[in-house]
Amino acid sequence: AGYPSAEAYFAAENPVLFAPLITTPTLIVNADDDPMTVVANAFAPSPRHEGSPTFVELLERSPCGMMLLSSSGSHCPFLDGMFWPFVRVPWHLGGLIVNCWAERCAIEFFEGYLAELKTT
Repeated sequence: AGYPSAEAYFAAENPVLFAPLITTPTLIVNADDDPMTVVANAFAPSPRHEGSPTFVELLERSPCGMMLLSSSGSHCPFLDGMFWPFVRVPWHLGGLIVNCWAERCAIEFFEGYLAELKTT
């Protein structure tokens, strides 16, 4: 990506830098057991913003951002059901799809956002 080192890349591309710029409805889902995105980082002070707010505090200031924390889910799956993480859907939609609670949360988030838009 044109950076001289991994440290330079992560310093320039840290999502905390961009949190105040969020203008599109955004739901961030993170699990405590995610090995890639450590939840504690969301609560660490940001020395790159005045007053050193945390990522969570920056999101709280945004009218469009929300963070959802779960106790489990790992990095991507967020699946429901240990032995059968699927749900039946109409055949034309595939018959079976992965039962993913994070996707349902995203749908609820955007439905709520749209409902708020209608009342303003």
